[in-house]
Amino acid sequence: MKSEAVLTVDNVLSLIPTGRENAVSMKYLANVFGARERDIRRSILDARLSGHVVCGTSYGYYFPADRFELKEYIHTAYSRAVTAYQSTRTARALLKDAETKATEQKEETT
Repeated sequence: MKSEAVLTVDNVLSLIPTGRENAVSMKYLANVFGARERDIRRSILDARLSGHVVCGTSYGYYFPADRFELKEYIHTAYSRAVTAYQSTRTARALLKDAETKATEQKEETT
């Protein structure tokens, strides 16, 4: 019977190497822990939110080996954040219109 490692942030971090050329895949980490990929993603997010710089690319996860890898990670993460924010533009406009209409209707009934 295969024994799986316990999924904790510290255990995930202990398997992440330094340098993009040594990156470990999500699939590898999921197999080690017998976990779903979403659970690995959550552990990586928790690590990042607690101050660890874990780079993630199509190569897999790794700690930056130098300032170039660090700059690349910052650029990629920033671009994703901007894109995510921009993709909510239509939803925010729709919400604003709905709130304006709700306020107008409330004022008409009072």
